[in-house]
Amino acid sequence: MRYQLVIFDFDGTLADSFPFFLESLDTLAQAHRFNRYDPADFDRIRSYGTRQLLRYFGIPLWKIPRVARHFQHLMAHGGHTVRPFEGVPAMLEALHQAGIQLALVTSNSLENVECILGPSARYLDRVECNAPLLGKSSRLKQVVARCNVSPDAAICIGDELRDIQAARKAGIACGAVSWGYASPEALRRAGPDCFFERLDAITHTLVSHPTTELA
Repeated sequence: MRYQLVIFDFDGTLADSFPFFLESLDTLAQAHRFNRYDPADFDRIRSYGTRQLLRYFGIPLWKIPRVARHFQHLMAHGGHTVRPFEGVPAMLEALHQAGIQLALVTSNSLENVECILGPSARYLDRVECNAPLLGKSSRLKQVVARCNVSPDAAICIGDELRDIQAARKAGIACGAVSWGYASPEALRRAGPDCFFERLDAITHTLVSHPTTELA
């Protein structure tokens, strides 16, 4: 079917922020006293869900907002290398011109979103920032309601297992991308409605061939 609303995740989906995230982990671990990241575990932790990652790092739930705010601050003041993935501006413009409503739900800040997306942010009809790490589904439901579309006409596109889980809990379709934080293999195993190997496949699927599903 043709989706009327596409809700994007930000970090790892539109913004190439994973390298900066890895660079920031030592600073965050020292400041908030959680386990340091071992590069030898890179492939393994990319297959983890959110709760598995929290156990790996030893981060209790009550610390999550504090760590998230600190990461936002680090990105705002030192994340000048973070850019949109190549092709993101053209993809957002194409979806917008096709009459599809575009939204963003992210745990990052509005300041970072606007700084990184630059002029392309104007294509977003709705932006929801500071979403809770484990409570994204409620934000997705709010966006669908406020954009006045039925749940079956909306799709959430993200790069983590929690994006797939949140979309399902919100009763909307889920799309996963291969270029973000989680491993493509782990995402495929989760069975998203669409799986995008390349960024231009989003436009191809949702605009050029809206009845096509890539799974």
